Amino acid sequence: MKRNVIRRRLIEPKSHADSDHRDGGVQSVDRALLIIETLAEDDEGYRLSDLSVRTGLSTSTVHRLLATLEKRRFVQFDRYESKWHVGAQSFAVGATFARRRNFVAQAMPYLRKLRDQTRETANLAVVDDESIIVLTRMESREIMRSLTKVGGRVAMVASGVGKAVLATYSDQDVNAIIHRQGMPRLTEKSIVRPSELFKQLQAIRRQGYAVDDEEARIGLRCVAAVVYNNCSEPLAAISVSGMTSRLTDDRLPAIGRTVQQVAGELTLALGGVMPAAKSA
Repeated sequence: MKRNVIRRRLIEPKSHADSDHRDGGVQSVDRALLIIETLAEDDEGYRLSDLSVRTGLSTSTVHRLLATLEKRRFVQFDRYESKWHVGAQSFAVGATFARRRNFVAQAMPYLRKLRDQTRETANLAVVDDESIIVLTRMESREIMRSLTKVGGRVAMVASGVGKAVLATYSDQDVNAIIHRQGMPRLTEKSIVRPSELFKQLQAIRRQGYAVDDEEARIGLRCVAAVVYNNCSEPLAAISVSGMTSRLTDDRLPAIGRTVQQVAGELTLALGGVMPAAKSA
């Protein structure tokens, strides 16, 4: 199945043979980080020539930066397949992000409960730079379990957790995000018109949960609800994801109520406050 990856910004090489030594340390750091971000897009890894194409950098520049990153264990080289991968140090540094979100460990029993009650994969995600990033998950025991890998990103408008959070925002804030991030068409069922998105957000506010109906990946659905902080603002969102053959239309309302209930329980466990219900 084809991966949905967020396209990275290409860094244009300079006209003089991509001469990094003239560019200064800042550009070298930027390019090294671009290489790590590109490697993180695909678990299968990249060959040197592929990395050069993906990043827009010359092979000599990429090779020199990879050698430095390998010494620091931020990348590693598979000599059998001649491919580069993200290294252990990248994981160690990135894991600090999840640890800083000190509610992750507290959320695990609730994700387990959600997984066991629905028999689907339960996810915990947050908004980061106007995208959704998955912090952790509790995998289903069913086939075809995960939608987005831990640490993976997806557009807010194309995910259940993203739409659940967007439903707590004002229309003005949602419009601003659309203006900055666009509405990417990831599948033929993706929402690409603001009017359709706002119609869905109204429904989410009424029912208390959001549904990603094959909008990020064909054949997969996601049902999500918001976890609130002590100011009744979105702290995170939890969801269940699974194949459309299991998350059928007749199951969605019951699953939605379950996700909403567990999100409320997690909110209270974290010292959060559910927002006051608005009168119709």
